[in-house]
Formats: sequence, structure tokens, C-alpha cells
Amino acid sequence: MSKDRVLGAILFIVVLSLLLPACSFGPTGFSGISDKNGETVPGQENTYKEAITQAETTACKANRVSLRSNVEMYAAEMGDYPTSLEKLVSEGYLDKIPTCLKSNKSGKPYTYDSQTAKISCPNGHPDLDS
Repeated sequence: MSKDRVLGAILFIVVLSLLLPACSFGPTGFSGISDKNGETVPGQENTYKEAITQAETTACKANRVSLRSNVEMYAAEMGDYPTSLEKLVSEGYLDKIPTCLKSNKSGKPYTYDSQTAKISCPNGHPDLDS
């Protein structure tokens, strides 16, 4: 299994383990935020759209953390940051460059600054350093 798949699987499990305890799924689907006793917190009901937006933001952050980890691994092994994210694919650090879930609609890839190794979302998700 490749490095990015292992890292991606670990990130997915971490994100899932952080999100699931906070959600309550009733007989009709997503029903809101739950407290430690499993009771829905009054006034904190989430809509389906809000849950999707939160999931997109979390997945985007996980993608960028994975990309940054691969950029740092490349830099540690090669002595300099890659010139582009595509370099990570050609050198075998990634099978393919992940995209933000919103990019399926916008078609815009992540932006990468090879001088600072900063990876930004073209869809407005907050930077990792924010």
C-alpha cells in the first residue's frame, strides 16, 4: 500500500472518529448535535446542508494535511520543496492529487506555493495556518 493511501486512511479514521460522536442519526436521518448522553441539544439542530458543508470543510482540511505531509516528506528526502503538486505524483509520493469536494463543481485544483509550501483551497476553505 502506498504512503499516501496509508496516510489518507489514517486521516479518514481520525476525522470520522471526531465527527461521529457529535452527530445523532435518528430514524429519519441526521437529526442534530447530541450531548454526552445522546440527547439532542436544544437549539443546535443542524440541517442536512450544514452537515454536508461541515463534511466538505473537514475533508478538504484532511486533503490539505495529507498534501502538506507529502510535501514535507519530499522535502526531507530531496532537500527542497517540490516545484509543483504534480511532482509528488511523478516521484511516487501520491497516486493522484486529491481535490476539494467542492472542486467537483468548480473544477479548480488546490493552489501550491513552492516557496512557502503553502497549499490553499480554491473554494474558500480556511487555510491550515488560520
